[in-house]
Formats: sequence, structure tokens, C-alpha cells
Amino acid sequence: MQSFGFYRQAARWVCPRFVIREAAQADMALIEAHFNPNSDSPPHLLGPGVTNFVACRKKKITGFVQLVRHGKTDSPYSGFWLFSLHVWPLYRGMGIGEALSRRIMERARAENARELSLLVYEDNQAALRMYTKLEFARIIIPELEKMLEDEKASSGRRRIVMCRKIY
Repeated sequence: MQSFGFYRQAARWVCPRFVIREAAQADMALIEAHFNPNSDSPPHLLGPGVTNFVACRKKKITGFVQLVRHGKTDSPYSGFWLFSLHVWPLYRGMGIGEALSRRIMERARAENARELSLLVYEDNQAALRMYTKLEFARIIIPELEKMLEDEKASSGRRRIVMCRKIY
């Protein structure tokens, strides 16, 4: 239903206000529990190259995204990457994914990034529409192609790389 334009328009009109903010450690514990509900392990701590953001409605997390920075020696992943964008199903179609993505773009721009890259499943039409709206375009990173093809052979789904210039 969230793929219908009238749903998205109505959802944005009635959508409760949400806030995008940098995630605190307590937020990360809630996110870990969301993604791994049967795990007893504490949330993993991430290094200085990762910044986590959450979307919240009142005090409830409704979405999550990461900005990951890789050094030049981390080729083919060097540079700034939008990673792990996820909006809780009940809140999809309300502009939260777009708002989280824009926050990542703002932070990357503030850190003088020249471009921002991401990986997305090629069959995820909703995500592809959103990323295209945000001016991401598909690119080929030759060093990743074999890994992405192998991943498709084992999982049945293929990811593609998209990139956007940051001004």
C-alpha cells in the first residue's frame, strides 16, 4: 500500500512529527533489539568512522541510518557511505527515509565529502525511487562487481552501487 502515491501523500499529511538526531548508546541498544530480538549480546560499539542517526516520533525510534567513512586504504569502499537505512514498516511512506538520507548528506557535506555512495538491492523499487529523487545514480565499481555477483549467486538478490556528488 505504501507504494501508492495517494497513500504517501496522505501519510505525510497526517504523519506525526518526527525528529532526526544522532543516536545515543541507549538508542543503539533498542536498534540492536529491533534487528536481533533473540540476542542477549550488548550492542556493538562502533568506531569514530561511523555516525548513527535515528528518526524518532516522541520518544519512539521509527528509523535508523549510518554514515560510514572509509579511508583511502579501504578500497573499494573508500570515502563516505550511507549505510543501513531502515524505516520501521508502520512508518514507511511518511518521508522518514528521505529525511534520514538528507541528514547523512548534510553531515557528509559538513565534513567536506566530495561524494556519498550506497549499496541497495536492485529489486527494491521504493528505495531506488527515493535515491533517484535524491540525485543518486548507479555507478560501477569494478572491484566490487565480483563480490556483488557472488552475493547474488548465494542469496538470489543483487545489490548495486549508487553515488551522489556532495556540493
